[in-house]
Amino acid sequence: MNWLSVRVRPGREPGAALAALFAMGSMGVHEAGAELVTHFDGDADEAAITAAVHAADPDAQVEATLIPAVDWTEEWKKGVRAHELGTLAIVPPWLAEGRDPARTVVIEPEMAFGTGEHETTRGVVRLLPGIIRPGDQVADLGAGSAVLAIAAAKLAVTRARTWSAMGSGGWWR
Repeated sequence: MNWLSVRVRPGREPGAALAALFAMGSMGVHEAGAELVTHFDGDADEAAITAAVHAADPDAQVEATLIPAVDWTEEWKKGVRAHELGTLAIVPPWLAEGRDPARTVVIEPEMAFGTGEHETTRGVVRLLPGIIRPGDQVADLGAGSAVLAIAAAKLAVTRARTWSAMGSGGWWR
């Protein structure tokens, strides 16, 4: 679905201009400096919206732009990358093909912390090979995605315990 982006620079009646946008069906308005910005369905009547704003605030300047639909589910993936972290890598599933499974932590980067996008996660994963020894037992406290426990398991720990305030913990073997 396309969207109609409407920017209004109110004149002497900013409250009336704002009320007109809501009266025309806006579900929310963002104040961007001196402008009011909102979006309507792409099939909204641009002329009627402009007329309503001008009727409420004759000095208002109205600019409307049709914005093409974007599949944001796919678009945000373009900014996610694989993280090469010494002997290990953290990668999203769509970049995991052809990688060594013994050295690759595959994490779906949705809402979880621990996808490799944060520098503290990357720093700890870089340090793990110098600290972890085969047979060690580790705890990943505050685990979101359990990326540190998974990374430790790739380094041959015997057990890795995860714990998160968001859910119960578990043992990785």
